[in-house]
Amino acid sequence: MSLNPTNKAFITCHLLTTQYPTESKFICVYDPGSSADPSHSRSRRVLPWKNKDMDLIHSHQVIPYTRPRTISALPHELLAQVFLFCKAMSPPIYEIEGRELHAEEIISHVSSLWRSIAIGLSALWATIHVDRRVTRARVLRYLERSRSHPLIISLELYGVDTSAMCKVIAPHSHHIQHFQAESDMWTDMLTLGTFFGELSAPLLEYLSIVSPFEGPSRDNRSERPTMPMFSGGAPSLKRAQFAGMGVKFRWPSPATIKTLHLHELDARPICYSRFTGTLLGMASLVSLTISDSIISAWSEDDTAISIPTLKSLRIIGHGRFFTNAGEILISISAPSLECLSLVGDSQHGEINLEPLLDEQDDSDENLRFPALHSLTCIGVTFGIDDYVSLATAFPTVTRLALSQLSPKSLLDALGSYEPDEDMEILWPHLHTLTIFPTAPDNQRLRTMISNRRKAKVPLQRLRLRSSVLSRLNEKDWVSARVVLEGLTNQWMDDWDEHCSGTDVL
Repeated sequence: MSLNPTNKAFITCHLLTTQYPTESKFICVYDPGSSADPSHSRSRRVLPWKNKDMDLIHSHQVIPYTRPRTISALPHELLAQVFLFCKAMSPPIYEIEGRELHAEEIISHVSSLWRSIAIGLSALWATIHVDRRVTRARVLRYLERSRSHPLIISLELYGVDTSAMCKVIAPHSHHIQHFQAESDMWTDMLTLGTFFGELSAPLLEYLSIVSPFEGPSRDNRSERPTMPMFSGGAPSLKRAQFAGMGVKFRWPSPATIKTLHLHELDARPICYSRFTGTLLGMASLVSLTISDSIISAWSEDDTAISIPTLKSLRIIGHGRFFTNAGEILISISAPSLECLSLVGDSQHGEINLEPLLDEQDDSDENLRFPALHSLTCIGVTFGIDDYVSLATAFPTVTRLALSQLSPKSLLDALGSYEPDEDMEILWPHLHTLTIFPTAPDNQRLRTMISNRRKAKVPLQRLRLRSSVLSRLNEKDWVSARVVLEGLTNQWMDDWDEHCSGTDVL
């Protein structure tokens, strides 16, 4: 394979010393076809070099340089590190001369030196993505070159000969660290279970199965087959996702799972016993996300499932789905739960708190989540009565985050205080209030803060979007003894991921 010079973005790389306050070093990768000057802003891409790799660079005394030095002059060990860095920072696929190529394939066809180093670098070939464009020969080549390096396997089984691909990959299960499979055919899920069901995966840390909406039996979930996955053992499994109910999978090593994402993808209710059965044995579960799921009502004979290690719970209702958060909340006993997020979609989805709000018991010894201190309500359409009930159910909250002040009287409710009446203010321990992205009513906000101070439960920190914060009179808040904090765009981006659940995938 030959590449013309304008496509050889990897061929000429330079180590540069950049004068930043932290004296960080950077690698500059640029396309020589666009400019002969590597400092030309339009011809280069500056990439941060991790501190641990800087020790390697210094050990070979290749920096600092007073001028750029071509990558061909670098020691082979360092060149291998550059290859891995470029692989991590590059797009999944390059379109070159009508061909779709991955970064590692481009690198290995530049020169005989580069090829020998690249082929000998097992980590460069350890990420294997399978879709309809990928041939069996390519998968075999990657597996051979990856040797015993931990594998990242991603299967998009749309139009793929699933049996043929599984037959190639299954013998390498001992090296799989990350396994993700998705298909629109429930028969593909059965094939996965056939090939991987009884195998062991000692290095497996992440498992994701996304199955179709419907399985072999549309009307009766109990008739759907239960397929094992890595039932031979996966002692390192920490994160898992299960989306869809086409085929029921039996989780390997549930006691080790720390992060779990259940995504129903189906508008039909999940049997209560099946939902709680999924969580049985998860003795290390710290974070649980439940998306677009309806849990059928429980009977008097059912009991709440205990998850003593659970710290974070997210319940998400998006798209065309309705999520009955109330049923989910009463089905879980989590004495260590610290953070609860209720995420809805005001246009398409809905979060329903019944029957949680029907079983109020505000005695301290009967609190459902006695350690809860953070409550987030995003895109939900709660009324004042709902918020009052939430405050009764979760009185220990110290941090409250709201995406909207709906209804507008919510601020009034947060500051409702009459000294002559025996009425406790909502969330008496609340010290931090986050409101985004809309601007709150300034006068109502000041009144709420003033009333809480009079009630001797003062608000200490107010977090608003930076653009909103700039319009406020800072002197007013200094006198109110409230610290103002601006929400950055990066914070908003991170929060979007948190609310969508994609940060655990």
